[in-house]
Amino acid sequence: CNFDDDNYVIVDSLIRVLKSYHRTGERNLYIGRKSIQRKRRLRNPKFGNVMLSYLTGGAGYCLSGELVEKGRKHFASLDEIELNDDMAVGYVVQEKAGGKLIEDARFHSHLENDLKNNMTQNDISKQVSFGWDNKLKHHQACRSFPNVPIVFSVDEDPLQFQSLRQFLKLDEHKHEENQAI
Repeated sequence: CNFDDDNYVIVDSLIRVLKSYHRTGERNLYIGRKSIQRKRRLRNPKFGNVMLSYLTGGAGYCLSGELVEKGRKHFASLDEIELNDDMAVGYVVQEKAGGKLIEDARFHSHLENDLKNNMTQNDISKQVSFGWDNKLKHHQACRSFPNVPIVFSVDEDPLQFQSLRQFLKLDEHKHEENQAI
């Protein structure tokens, strides 16, 4: 899996999601979230013109082991493709290794404008990842992040990751209590 350094990944959810896809029997999986919905035309002298959808590291993406093996020789030449890393991986996975792009709405990037208002607190722990845009001011960037109680100041927790972690720990504790009843 690949996630940008400003992603919060809920590892337990990631494992559950990957196991659910593994059970389908499909082996050439490229799972995550697109950065844009329409295909992009890629022009490059090394491979010509290609219309391509690709998954963004801003939300994170995962490749099945089988797909990594099929694409191994092509991944070594990613630098030669002269595209940003997300596009280059998408190109190799789909055009060279025969991977199947699967968009999963549980991967979230900083490009989602109103996640703060559109996701219930009950749904947060079911998600895989959340992105943060370091280039935006805090009040703008937090629109693309789930609405959790702020436990730490902006200076202590500029990306709100610690507050999200605290929320998830409390949510997990509540879930465990309900299981015991």
